[in-house]
Amino acid sequence: MNPSDRTFLVRLELQDNTALTVGAAVDAVIELRSDQRQLTVPQDAVIRYSDGRTAVWIVDEGDSELRAREILVELGESFNGWVAIDGELTESLAEGTDVIVRGNESLTSGDVLQPQTSTDYEVQQ
Repeated sequence: MNPSDRTFLVRLELQDNTALTVGAAVDAVIELRSDQRQLTVPQDAVIRYSDGRTAVWIVDEGDSELRAREILVELGESFNGWVAIDGELTESLAEGTDVIVRGNESLTSGDVLQPQTSTDYEVQQ
């Protein structure tokens, strides 16, 4: 299989005896495992600009205030509301960095933040 292919043949086996009609459309969830670990962020954290750039806003911890800082990123695959970040092409985004998922559309670099915690984006292991 070529990694740049957009389609590929998959043979699925049903877990129960559900009757299917030949040629009918079905939905399937396929979990792919990889030996490579990748950094991921919620899709809501990604800002897509009209010129093709993609970025996320992170929380920069200063001396006394938390400030917003934009990081340009290259995106990988997306799945279940998360997007993989291509680490080789991304500047200074590391595992454990707090990314901003709400209100990020109107931020400018250096804005003072008043963060709120949420469990909406907790990582499922």
